[in-house]
Amino acid sequence: YIQAEVSQSKGRPDAVVFTQEAIYVMEFKLDESAEAALDQIRQNGYVQPYLKEEKPVKALGFNFSSEKKEVDAWVEEEKV
Repeated sequence: YIQAEVSQSKGRPDAVVFTQEAIYVMEFKLDESAEAALDQIRQNGYVQPYLKEEKPVKALGFNFSSEKKEVDAWVEEEKV
């Protein structure tokens, strides 16, 4: 199951994906850095609403390259 642009009190993560094993909170950037996307997740507390669930919550930051037309980099951080 996936939700896009999930409204929260401090902003909106770009996507939240729910699987049987984990919850993935994702932020996407264009021509910036994957670390900048992950920083946005951290600063705005996008994972907080999901920490009460009984499964791992993973924050994923992605950067897309407009020049390469693909994912340029991504980083992951697990919150338990």
